[in-house]
Amino acid sequence: MSSKKACEFYAEDIPNLNGYVVIVTGGNSGIGYETTLQLASHGARVYIAARSPERVNKAIAEMKASRKVKLDLHPLDMDLQNLHSVKEGADAFMRLESRLDVLINNAGACPSFHS
Repeated sequence: MSSKKACEFYAEDIPNLNGYVVIVTGGNSGIGYETTLQLASHGARVYIAARSPERVNKAIAEMKASRKVKLDLHPLDMDLQNLHSVKEGADAFMRLESRLDVLINNAGACPSFHS
């Protein structure tokens, strides 16, 4: 048995992320939602990559309503099971931003490849 104390990390430990550009896949629900909310709450510009614009926009509205500070949140239409959709989403992102600092692959599945 190790006598080391478990490492603890809290949302308050996240540093100032002003100027950071982040993509979170599946950031409209579950762990991705909380990840997105915390990153944006600490100043990051966060793009939520997901296949349902309706669910992403609803999640963004809920996140913004839950905080008194302005959150820099944006939808990014991308179905991770469709490589054409992924390419279109990446192209759209590159038209909006000059760089990506953090990519959090919270959701997705491997598409089927056929020869």
